[in-house]
Amino acid sequence: MVWIESSWRYQYEDPNVFVDKVLSAGGDRAYMSCGFGVFTRTSRGEVHETSDTFDTVERVVGRPATSLRASIEKHRAAFTYGGAA
Repeated sequence: MVWIESSWRYQYEDPNVFVDKVLSAGGDRAYMSCGFGVFTRTSRGEVHETSDTFDTVERVVGRPATSLRASIEKHRAAFTYGGAA
């Protein structure tokens, strides 16, 4: 795997376009309908627990969860071209 270090930015795209592309590529309609609903409700501010934290990971695996950022930083070499940190 080659990882090119570069910055990225979020750019809003119509969720319908995403769903149409995934379905045309063979994605599962039921799964995408669920995902579309969550994305739509979240963008409208209707999913309030998105900023809440839960103890599920700690209860299941016996250690606290970590953020995506912390995990990527910890394993940076795996995401860097040539394995260099």
